[in-house]
Amino acid sequence: MRLQHLEVSTVSVAPFPRSHLSFSSIRHNRRNRHETPELFEDVLKTQDDVFLRGPSGQYISYDLFGNGMVITDGDLWFYHRKTASHLFSMQMMKDVMEATVRQKLDVFLDVLDT
Repeated sequence: MRLQHLEVSTVSVAPFPRSHLSFSSIRHNRRNRHETPELFEDVLKTQDDVFLRGPSGQYISYDLFGNGMVITDGDLWFYHRKTASHLFSMQMMKDVMEATVRQKLDVFLDVLDT
């Protein structure tokens, strides 16, 4: 685990209209802050070619995102994207979501009881 290289803080305060997610790489002394869903979309989708993930970005963000769709490029990104698109179909939500939420909630409640 490489969490010592990455500090992540999420701030969301009810009286204020903004929240942000901030990433800091301790090793590389960089800071990246996004304050709105539109900025997240801009970085991760609209200007995907400008904010390349690449090996450096993957190394820095691995502890937070793993090797999933958010941080990968190219063929691996396409594979994750195609796989994830099927998970969020309306039929899949109807068939699986309710049962899964109930199951995970039961486990969570058991943990709280102990």
